[in-house]
Amino acid sequence: MKNLKSFMCGLCALIVSSFATPVIAGSSDFAGPYIAIQGSVNGGALEGTATNSNNEITSGSIGKVFGGVGLQVGWAVPVADSFLIGLDLQLKPGDGKISMDAGQGDADSKSG
Repeated sequence: MKNLKSFMCGLCALIVSSFATPVIAGSSDFAGPYIAIQGSVNGGALEGTATNSNNEITSGSIGKVFGGVGLQVGWAVPVADSFLIGLDLQLKPGDGKISMDAGQGDADSKSG
């Protein structure tokens, strides 16, 4: 009985969807000014080698994940019935910083 009920529901959904007509919004519906708030998660990574003043080669990798927010302000201009061109300005004042410590006893020293 459950299989028959599922089959009938699926058949009804198929019949109803065959009568639906696609709806396409015109570009004039979205023309004009807009404001958007953005959020993102970014990652940075670095891998490489370095040579110090004693010709010792060290290698390693660093990385960090950081977030950012932004604001977007613009104007949408209709070009055709279903095509828009957006002119906008974005501000994303975020930054990602990676701090490192050279380790114990590796501090710079001044010689007199």
